[in-house]
Amino acid sequence: MCDCGYIYNETEEYTRLINIINMNLMQKRGNGLINIAICDDEQSFIDELKYEIYGTEKFFNEEIEIKEYVKAKTLCNELLDGKQFDIIFMDIMMPEIDGIDVGRLIRNKLEDNVTQLVYVSSESRYAMKLFKLQPMDFLIKPVKSQEVLEVMKKAYSCISNGSRTFSFNNKGIVYRIQIRNIIYFEVIKRKIYVHTEKETFEFYGGIEEVYNRLCADDFVFIHRSYLVNLNQVQSFHNNVLIMLNGEELPISRNRRDEVRDRCLSTLF
Repeated sequence: MCDCGYIYNETEEYTRLINIINMNLMQKRGNGLINIAICDDEQSFIDELKYEIYGTEKFFNEEIEIKEYVKAKTLCNELLDGKQFDIIFMDIMMPEIDGIDVGRLIRNKLEDNVTQLVYVSSESRYAMKLFKLQPMDFLIKPVKSQEVLEVMKKAYSCISNGSRTFSFNNKGIVYRIQIRNIIYFEVIKRKIYVHTEKETFEFYGGIEEVYNRLCADDFVFIHRSYLVNLNQVQSFHNNVLIMLNGEELPISRNRRDEVRDRCLSTLF
């Protein structure tokens, strides 16, 4: 059969596969970076905790990046400016602003229920005061290696299940977007555009590097310029994907079979 570019000319078997994909897409609707902050007014404890956290890196197929804060006010200002973290280890008793106030800022003012909060203190009497802030865990100083590992495993599980994020830097600000909300990545020259359900972000980088940081099971190249989230696909056609937001994205001729197979593998 002649391949006439974008002329829609499918065999009966190909049509059957497309119908299966689209039917199951409708029914279904119903390797990155872990960004961590440590906030404590004792630099010696920050150094100790950093050592323990980096020691857990071998257990995860992720790079760990840690930013340290000796003043809670500095952390608050950066959070208000848009900086985001996957996990924040935070002392409770600190000068000026304590860890509970920072937690209120994150949960109430910023309405961020994704960031995993881990409080640390030399006393256990604060545990009940933290209940409304939904911390992931509470550690007593001095922390033990096994405790840090267990916390990191729990945090990684939370991040991976439903709240996995993609982080990037633009003009000195680290942005973090839930992967499930990303529709597709688009590359134009050296700039990457991140198209989400609500807005579009941009940063400089390489599209292959982006792909390597993502879960390969959920994303596929449909064109050299488009990296698509398969969970955001509404329907599949011979030369185009229709996304849940209504956008139509072209599938390059040499990627059609791969895109079809990836859609099928994602569904089954």
